[in-house]
Amino acid sequence: MQYANNVGRSFDWRHKPRLEVPELPRPEHVVSQPCIGNPDGADAVRAHDHDLLDLVTSGYLDRLGFDYRPAFADSTFREPSKLLLALHHV
Repeated sequence: MQYANNVGRSFDWRHKPRLEVPELPRPEHVVSQPCIGNPDGADAVRAHDHDLLDLVTSGYLDRLGFDYRPAFADSTFREPSKLLLALHHV
């Protein structure tokens, strides 16, 4: 993670590559953690809808022939049961 912001380090062909898999958190552990943005535990509230939502309401996607469908756990994740289980164990 030390050089995560420097893509040039990825193309360092002079040194021996690190082939070991780094210790990364499992997705179910990340999802089940509360957001640190609200230390009091209250739900996060957006000041306004995300700007990309304008694409849905403006008719632009319809003109492109794109069929917008909201994302749900079962349509987004390969194993949604694990995600839902992690969320219910918080």
